[in-house]
Amino acid sequence: MLNKKRFISTVCIFFFLLIYCGGEAFAQSSFWGKGIGKLLKKADDYLEYSQMQGVDSNYIGRPDLNRQLYVGTYGYWQHYDLHFPYDDSMDGVRTVKEGSYYDVNMHAIQAEMELGIDYKGLAIELPIPLHNLYNFSLGLAKNGSVWGFRIRYKYMRHMNGSIENTGIRVDTIPDNLNNLKNFFVEGYYVFNNKRFSLAAGLYSDMIQKRSQGGAFVMGNFSRSIYTGEELFHGAKEVFRTSQISFGGGYGYNLVMCNSHLVFHASLIPMFSLYQKVSHSIYDENDIKEELGIPRDYDYDRFYNSITGTPKFVVNGFARFATNYSWDRYLLSLLVNYRQYLYSNDRGFRTHSREGDAQINFCVRF
Repeated sequence: MLNKKRFISTVCIFFFLLIYCGGEAFAQSSFWGKGIGKLLKKADDYLEYSQMQGVDSNYIGRPDLNRQLYVGTYGYWQHYDLHFPYDDSMDGVRTVKEGSYYDVNMHAIQAEMELGIDYKGLAIELPIPLHNLYNFSLGLAKNGSVWGFRIRYKYMRHMNGSIENTGIRVDTIPDNLNNLKNFFVEGYYVFNNKRFSLAAGLYSDMIQKRSQGGAFVMGNFSRSIYTGEELFHGAKEVFRTSQISFGGGYGYNLVMCNSHLVFHASLIPMFSLYQKVSHSIYDENDIKEELGIPRDYDYDRFYNSITGTPKFVVNGFARFATNYSWDRYLLSLLVNYRQYLYSNDRGFRTHSREGDAQINFCVRF
């Protein structure tokens, strides 16, 4: 049977390549002089301007061939922990002593092939439809000398893990009974943008000519949706966590071999400005009937620790990258690590750690 989402991703790749490669055919025609063609031309000019806005050309440059097509291997590691005290002391159900809690520990290591297209700093990353444990993943980025942003979505259908009840019992969770969706949007602003380029160090769609470092600020919105079936009550349960973070960090580009070889490292602590967690249970009345639980039993009592006041937390992001270019070709490695924490005054907490590594071979046009 045809996988619908993989089919959609294949179609997206085809049409993006068609637009990308077919644009040259219109370059000398009247298409660009009016209507939508004129609008696209303005967008193209802006992308070129935003790459080199106010830079010192002795330190930062732009490739003569300013479009990139790359294919690579993308590896991903995720560890997701969920801890909460609970109160389940209603008569006729069960009695639990004070201090009871649940710990859910999930992890996944996955890999896929990925296709990327970078047009003057505007990049899209799409999975190549091969057999893997991802249901879908998608990346979009805009890189420039001063500012940029990145959007990433991942859906993991299968995760391995265990659940512990008050330190007494540990059960293995079947990998087909849980999944995790991660989505984030992050934007950055570089202060030393005349001489230091995050885009050159991380994404190689600009050129760092001389070694240089710089401070930058970043804002991040993240959302995780963890779904487990038959975890606690035989029901399908969903935990949603959202955060908005902001922080300042520092990065450095080390240039060698006449600017053909670049190493990048950056670190940024992120301070949480907004946190929210919610819980949903599906087919609640059917589950109560099956388990013999009174229909007037309030599950919110079981999960009352979720409604606590969020605590101040510090998240951390770290990156390492290296790339080597020759002629129109480029080989690159990009490693990311992100940590998202949530905690409240009632003992509920989540801890999401994720890392990815991407090795790409790129051809410039």
